[in-house]
Amino acid sequence: MGKVTGGILLALAAFLAGGAAAAQAPKERTTLKRHHEEILSVAFSPDGTLLASGGGKGSGGEVKLWDVAKGIEAPAFKGANVWAFGVAFAPDGKTLAVCGSTGSGEKGKHSVKFFDPTGVKKAVSRELTAPATALAYGGDGKLLALACGDKMVRVWGIAGKTPKAAFKGDHSDIVLAVAFRPDGKTLASAGHDKSIRLWDVESGLAKSVLKGHAEYVRGLAYSPDGKALASAGGDRTVRLWDAETGKPKSVLKHRDVVTSVAFAPDGKTLAAAVPGAGKVILWDAATGREKAEVKAAARPTCVAISPDGKTLAAGTSDGTVILWDLPAGK
Repeated sequence: MGKVTGGILLALAAFLAGGAAAAQAPKERTTLKRHHEEILSVAFSPDGTLLASGGGKGSGGEVKLWDVAKGIEAPAFKGANVWAFGVAFAPDGKTLAVCGSTGSGEKGKHSVKFFDPTGVKKAVSRELTAPATALAYGGDGKLLALACGDKMVRVWGIAGKTPKAAFKGDHSDIVLAVAFRPDGKTLASAGHDKSIRLWDVESGLAKSVLKGHAEYVRGLAYSPDGKALASAGGDRTVRLWDAETGKPKSVLKHRDVVTSVAFAPDGKTLAAAVPGAGKVILWDAATGREKAEVKAAARPTCVAISPDGKTLAAGTSDGTVILWDLPAGK
């Protein structure tokens, strides 16, 4: 009888543990369906009320802006006819920057476009001599960094929306990702050469090189406190680095290529998009323990977490944006 009772208790404990885990799993809230092709980038506005998504559409591309609470397109916003490789809101939320290309081959044009999310002001466009694959605002919003296809990292002054500096000579291949450390003093860049470069923003000089990835690096994200840097790679790993020393902290292994990473605002959770597995993986950033797997109907290509930490967003390969509710503590 004791053995039977013990077995029942073990089974009950397992059931309760499973139920607790299920209760803590992110729940899908809604699917936003208006993009025609794969979504390449997503970003929340600083107040979390809007979500920008950019992707492709024939030789043009498209950018959309969503009302997060209502789950509908922002009616006043008109997107760009541009393959949107990167989207980013300025820290004050008054500008949405989009980098991308229109056309193809030698006739293709590359640019950065600056939009008014309210749709009142006309968009401002600045042409580039090389395609920009990603972009990021500096912590104070006065700088915009561009990862470029000509092996360079460009930094623009936002006041005049003009080039301020070009970091070159260190990357030996296409740059695919950029991220400012929250204090704005350091810029991280990475790409096809498998390395991550840390730059001193003021001087434009390289501070250090982080090596460890065996394939290209597609995504970068600093933790909100600036102490950790996460990198997503084609080698099926997410690597966490000490942002100050550049030393590796942990390696989070996945079943396929990782294309995007995003920290929750409390820095405790890291989200990673794994398109080949059809999932977004949530990790405990401190311990490197997997917290949850979020299955998507289509391959998730890019991820973002809202400023209040309550919403997980993923752009997918079939042109949909999926929103999940994140439980408290995720």
